[in-house]
Amino acid sequence: MNKLISFGKSIPDYFIMILLLISFAAVLCSLFKHKKTNLTIGIVSLIFYVGIVLVKNDQHYLSLILSLMGIFLIFLEFFVPGFQVFGITGLAFLTIGLYGTVNSIAYVLFTVLCLIIISFIIIYYFTKAGYKVGGLEKFVLFEKHTTKKGYVATDSPDLVGKTGVTVTPLRPTGYGIIEDKKYDIYSEDAYIPKDVEFVVTRVKSMKIFVRRK
Repeated sequence: MNKLISFGKSIPDYFIMILLLISFAAVLCSLFKHKKTNLTIGIVSLIFYVGIVLVKNDQHYLSLILSLMGIFLIFLEFFVPGFQVFGITGLAFLTIGLYGTVNSIAYVLFTVLCLIIISFIIIYYFTKAGYKVGGLEKFVLFEKHTTKKGYVATDSPDLVGKTGVTVTPLRPTGYGIIEDKKYDIYSEDAYIPKDVEFVVTRVKSMKIFVRRK
């Protein structure tokens, strides 16, 4: 056990940051594409991250809590409509927590920057492929899709090139108005706020893809 603890203490800080990034990326992928492998990798990496941090210094529990709260708030941003309050607060908590853990502003800034870049890459890739965050409708879209309420399901390519305005944030899915009709749409620009103009880029398998105008 002493050898294991000594080994844990000798692990460099950059390796801890890599574990955190792997965990974040894997869990984020699992939100879009529900594979147990992604979620398992994310959870296992996070457990190792927590374990190594505590082994290196058991006084880091407060910083560890702040880091985990930050990650939770960042993921919560995908489900709760608003003006990135949860995302910004999460990044702040994560930054403070990481600094308290590794005590290196360079490592912290590099990790947070990598986290943001990884988020954009994963969101862009899965959105481009037609995926959306599983269960998002339960948090963002509170109305049922009915024609009485103005929702339209279509596979018509006639919408391509037409413009509209978002009536909910697109994260990456939401609702928009096109020619006075309400459609379920998918953003190819990842997040698009409410009341922003967009243009329809393609229609595939009854999914309407749009890009910020």
